[in-house]
Amino acid sequence: MAIQIRKRTMKDRIKKQHTGNLRKEYSRTRETGFLLMGTILLLAGCVKDDLYNTQHPDKGALVVTADWAGASSEAVLPDTYILHVDNQEHEAGSTPCIFPSLLSPGQHKLLACSKAEGITTDEATATVNILEDGTLEPLPGYLFSAVKEVGITADDTLRTSMSMRQHNRLLSLVMKMEEGEKERLSSVSATLEGIASSVDLGTGTLTDSRGKAVIPLFRDGTEEGAPVLKADLRLLGVIPAERQVLTLILELKSGDRQTITNDLTEYLEGFSDGEKEPLLLYTSLELPAEAGVGAVIKGWEVVDGGDIDIH
Repeated sequence: MAIQIRKRTMKDRIKKQHTGNLRKEYSRTRETGFLLMGTILLLAGCVKDDLYNTQHPDKGALVVTADWAGASSEAVLPDTYILHVDNQEHEAGSTPCIFPSLLSPGQHKLLACSKAEGITTDEATATVNILEDGTLEPLPGYLFSAVKEVGITADDTLRTSMSMRQHNRLLSLVMKMEEGEKERLSSVSATLEGIASSVDLGTGTLTDSRGKAVIPLFRDGTEEGAPVLKADLRLLGVIPAERQVLTLILELKSGDRQTITNDLTEYLEGFSDGEKEPLLLYTSLELPAEAGVGAVIKGWEVVDGGDIDIH
């Protein structure tokens, strides 16, 4: 009887020991699982904090490309232009410009403006230079600008394009003469009044309250074999409230002096609006055949974008 009790007790001891071992293994496994899960969560939190799209997680970068598609066919495009962002500026070239400063998130105003010989610019307007005689520079360089507002996002790079607006337009005045007439001239001088001198770089609106004069410099040339006098002007525009009056002073080798006044207002109407392809005004100039007779300009033809109208 005592032997059976000892056997049962041994079995109980073995069973109890086995159960205890299982419990210890379960406890250790459970502790290891919790530890592993905590480590994974901790690592996940660290990785999330360190992963960014850029090296400037709190600011944004800006890349600008200038679009010159709106330039007229004869315009000379600038090699560089000035990009203004907030109170900073940077000289940009023909390739996409990476603005050197990172920008804070939010809205920013961009102004791109080319440098043009004979024109002075600031961040708002451009003004044609005044010569010593008080008249405007007749052939300043081509002026372009663009304004755009963009939204900068932190930890990102914004790539944007700016369509450059051409502000000045070529005006050519051509006077055809009869063979041998040009040899009778000693000199030709002229003025054209009612011309705009400044423009808003953002809107393209002329900002003059009064027009100024410009001097067309006529030079000898030929047109289909016939002698002509031609002058080129590059103008921001005309003042709509004023008349555009051309005054010619012809000095003849005979000593005679002829003054011709022509009103070009109707031919230059809308000169400042949109279209920037060259405008050609074409006429015939007749010198007096005898003393006491005035020189005559016989009407004007307007050549605009390839179309010819007789006036």
